[in-house]
Amino acid sequence: MRSSCTSALRLLLLPFAVFITASFLLSTPVHAAQTVPYKVNFQGRLTNASGTVLSGTYDMSFKLYTALTGGTLIWSETRTTANGNAVTVTNGLFSVLIGEGTAVAGSSATLQAAVTANMNMYMEVTVGAETLTPRSQFGSAAYAINADMLDGYDSSYFAPATGSTAYAPISGSTNYAPISGSTNYAPISGSANYIQNQTASAQTAGFNINGNGRIGGTGTVVGAFTNNGEAMFYNSTNSAAAFTIQTSTAAKLFVADTTNSRVYIGNPTADANAVLLVLDYKNTTGDPTGVNGGEYYNSANNKFRCYEGGIWRDCVSGFGSVTKTADQAATTSSTTFQDDNTLFFAANANTTYVFDAWIPVNDSNATADLKYTFTIPASATISAMTSYFTSATAQVNCNITTSGQTCANTTYNNANHFIQVKGSVTVAGTAGQVRFRFAQNSSNGNAFPVIKKGATLSWKQSN
Repeated sequence: MRSSCTSALRLLLLPFAVFITASFLLSTPVHAAQTVPYKVNFQGRLTNASGTVLSGTYDMSFKLYTALTGGTLIWSETRTTANGNAVTVTNGLFSVLIGEGTAVAGSSATLQAAVTANMNMYMEVTVGAETLTPRSQFGSAAYAINADMLDGYDSSYFAPATGSTAYAPISGSTNYAPISGSTNYAPISGSANYIQNQTASAQTAGFNINGNGRIGGTGTVVGAFTNNGEAMFYNSTNSAAAFTIQTSTAAKLFVADTTNSRVYIGNPTADANAVLLVLDYKNTTGDPTGVNGGEYYNSANNKFRCYEGGIWRDCVSGFGSVTKTADQAATTSSTTFQDDNTLFFAANANTTYVFDAWIPVNDSNATADLKYTFTIPASATISAMTSYFTSATAQVNCNITTSGQTCANTTYNNANHFIQVKGSVTVAGTAGQVRFRFAQNSSNGNAFPVIKKGATLSWKQSN
């Protein structure tokens, strides 16, 4: 068949065929055990305008366009004497492998890329300076180049199964790798969300991993880590720091020592950072359902609560105690009770306490003038017996049964008196303080009486 062109040269095209032979060396990268040669066999019969067949060596160019006329140039190659690859024509016949010539211009870098990216292509041939028309459309045979690809992607884009050369399982199977563009698609290397191995900095891509598995090696998780279901941190060998949580400045907050079966709050080695273990707060009365070994803090009664032997108890069950570290004199020329700055304790609502005190007093001024009392929270009741000792055998007893009830020493003046107190306080619905108070019994300008250093007050919850 002759072309219906009006040029001086005429080209009769023979059918295209994919030229496949094991003897060709390919310039394209090899990614699989076998690959497809990225070349197309092009054969033709060249005559002049009168139909005479031609023979000789000719410069030719071969161009691929997206349309029969006009269109976009997508790939081009030349074969010239200057490049040493001119086309030999014998009795009008010639045969070339498109893809072996000298690549020139076009929107695609290679013939492979052109065939992969374009569904319709038209070949334009130029012999010497004369362009032959019309262009010839590529048939399906040329697209066999795409047989080396999967939806246009080379095998290097697909991760082999562990320990084999097999590729991602078929769609629908358990471990199927989703299609490009789908929600869970693993991005191509170099794209914005691509995750790759490196040590320079943390990757910022967002991703989800679903299923059961293990992460091996050494690394750092930066940002929030969320797990749906059970999470297990497992070390193949024991370590004194098998699991560590630390601040951005590397201060250790939590360390799991699997070698010695220990868990540390803070640094296992003493340092300047104090890390607090804060238990859960409960701000209402009553205890939760317990389990042996359980512990929490109840802010309604300001107590640590521990579950032991099947019942809840106060974790700290001994006496609370305070001791004065310095003398405290009464305000001169005043009979108004003043607070002792040490001898007091906080009393919770709906609680009963027993307490005792040992209070040394210096009352050595010329006039024996000490008075003292205890004050309690509103609506609370008190029952306390006090004894003002002046010697091993001499004492003055006084009972306190209401808040602020006055006891006084009007008999003795001595530098080494002491007051002994034993009593109980029942607090109703209003919490407050149980406090020792004192003053001059008769106003005078002397700095007496003095509550001496070493005075002690102790208390304990009894209900």
